[in-house]
Amino acid sequence: WRSEADTKEFEKRTAILVDQFDHAGHNGKLTLGENIGDNVGLTASFQAASMNPKFDNDTRKKFFLQYAHVWCSIYRPSFEEQQLKTNPHALGWARTNEQIKQQAKFKETFMCKDGDKMVLPEDKIVHIW
Repeated sequence: WRSEADTKEFEKRTAILVDQFDHAGHNGKLTLGENIGDNVGLTASFQAASMNPKFDNDTRKKFFLQYAHVWCSIYRPSFEEQQLKTNPHALGWARTNEQIKQQAKFKETFMCKDGDKMVLPEDKIVHIW
């Protein structure tokens, strides 16, 4: 249903997510489908929320904090190890931090600087669609 060129471009874009989650201690290929879903969902929800004229910097901060609250979790070490090997969902902290890094407005909202842990270089920010 998609051309070979489209498939190659999609694989190029998603390879960045695979690499990002591999470096975060996950199996980026195993979690790729869910990581794409989280990326697209967070991006779309941020864009929708930002259409509200009252979506100021304080509200943006609350948006990102609420997203992080969704994925708060604590695991026993043995369970976490099992999840990293078998679960196609990244652990909560990675679903938060690795996805929020993909949002350009996060850097602006929290006044992060290039080189900070939560800031990705522009060429590492994934735009799936």
